[in-house]
Amino acid sequence: MFKIKLTFCSGNTVELFRVDCSIGGAAPLTCVRGRTSGAYQGVGTFHWSSAVRAVACLFLKAKLIDESERVEPMLIGGARSLAASLDYALAKHPGWLVDMFGVSAGGKTLANRLVRVTNSHRKRGGPVAISLNSHVCPQDCVDILLDGKTVSDLDTLRSMLKGIEADEIVTRSSCEGDVLNKGELAPSPATRQPLSHVAAA
Repeated sequence: MFKIKLTFCSGNTVELFRVDCSIGGAAPLTCVRGRTSGAYQGVGTFHWSSAVRAVACLFLKAKLIDESERVEPMLIGGARSLAASLDYALAKHPGWLVDMFGVSAGGKTLANRLVRVTNSHRKRGGPVAISLNSHVCPQDCVDILLDGKTVSDLDTLRSMLKGIEADEIVTRSSCEGDVLNKGELAPSPATRQPLSHVAAA
């Protein structure tokens, strides 16, 4: 069983700052935002990328959705969506994903146990869909903190979610604008790569 704590900080936008993940009775894994762990000794790191935004949105939605009534995936989208970015990361097993959720004895990232994916890589056409696996991480095993305080108010959780989704749209538009301003041809939607490797400034 996973137990996940996500710590966000507020400012111009709400952004993920730290993730603590414990599995069973093991000591928690800690992952902080940044290029290096800095003052945090022996912890993992991550950038505020599209795939990390997707992780943040996934767990925020987990706190908002009634599991007994849910019929739709928590993240769903086509090319360059948050869902596609996280799907891409799950396939590539980047270091931050391993730092955040750990690995099995066989060396496979445990993040693949944490989520369920339909139409990975959009092989059948249409959107990719991702949901949190509530059998290994039920809603009550997810804690959300904002500026050091636990958040349980649904309106605050919704506001955090909307803010991150809006920030992703702004960041994506900015990245595409930079490409066009440099005189490069924008790739067609069918050939664009997910932005999971693009970190926010």
